[in-house]
Amino acid sequence: MATKNVPVETTEEKYDRASRLEKSVRSLQRDKERGEIYQKAADLFASLGDFQDAKARAEKCEKKAKEFKEKYKQQEKVRKQAEKQQKVEENPKKQIRKREIRLALLGILILAMGCATIFMKTKPGRYFRADIFGKIGFYEKSYKMFNNLKDYKDSEERFKESCYKDGIAKLDAEDYEAAKKSLRKLDDYKDSDEKLTEAELELLKQCEIGKDALFGEYRWMVMEKEEDKLFLVKMVPINGVPYDKKKATSWEDSSVRKYLNGKFMDETFNKAAQKRILKSTVEVPVTSDKTITTQDYLFFLTAEQAEKYQKPLSNYLRDWWLLDMGQEEHTAQFVSRGVAKKHGSQLVSRGVVMKYGYEMSDKNIFMRPAMWISLK
Repeated sequence: MATKNVPVETTEEKYDRASRLEKSVRSLQRDKERGEIYQKAADLFASLGDFQDAKARAEKCEKKAKEFKEKYKQQEKVRKQAEKQQKVEENPKKQIRKREIRLALLGILILAMGCATIFMKTKPGRYFRADIFGKIGFYEKSYKMFNNLKDYKDSEERFKESCYKDGIAKLDAEDYEAAKKSLRKLDDYKDSDEKLTEAELELLKQCEIGKDALFGEYRWMVMEKEEDKLFLVKMVPINGVPYDKKKATSWEDSSVRKYLNGKFMDETFNKAAQKRILKSTVEVPVTSDKTITTQDYLFFLTAEQAEKYQKPLSNYLRDWWLLDMGQEEHTAQFVSRGVAKKHGSQLVSRGVVMKYGYEMSDKNIFMRPAMWISLK
């Protein structure tokens, strides 16, 4: 295939072309075009180096190009200002109208915000906000607002749902104390009892020996820990309940045993918590050489246990019953509340076991139940 010959412009031809470009400026009317042509001529002259007077003419054309470019720049500035001024002068009503529209829109916005603020304080507005908080996961805010709305629409049911979700979210985050607080507000809603019991057991597991946590309706002290179970004793003794109302001769046939493992248990623990309370084999000392055995969920401590746990259980100045029988019939041993107390000529010190016993029918001695619970 033949190669096409491209003609090469000589130095003289470039010089002539640059000269023609320079002269052609005279026929142009617009400063913008004059500046552009002078710039082309200057570049062409500059490419010729020292040929004839090309260098001087390049400088001359460069200078002219800058002059016309600057003139064009100033002309454009003046033109734009004139156009702007002309628009302002020609359209004053339009500008005023725009200003009026902006002010009107601002007024509408302020009015809308004011109406929205008022609306949000009404029951429909508060209901709306509670619903939004629930949808974006702010369950605590949601259930508190629904709770304040009481019987407005389905607020009571929505309160339960938001409160339940808040408890579950905190349980999943292992914030057991906060989870417990939310779940305790519910009355066996869905599986809230099971979740509440789970949170309370986690808190009990974290307790050191001698420390307490809420389980059911009361606080319980942790006395012993094993791998899968805990031994708990009631934190605050309970008054007004005699050991026996009639003529019992031991724990086995006492009215308090029936009460603790019946009504007390049902009123203190929900069904989920009751399933965690273990039935224990309780050995009841009747005499120095005789014991009887019962199977109970809740029971009193023996004198031996009371002495073993004397220090942590001396936290309240109350007399409280023990399992052991007293020296006389229809009496049971108890722990002294720890104030100056005469028995004969003897002064009783704090937390000491009173082996002589006291009448089972007495209501001034408190009860302090104990139990084993499963962590499984």
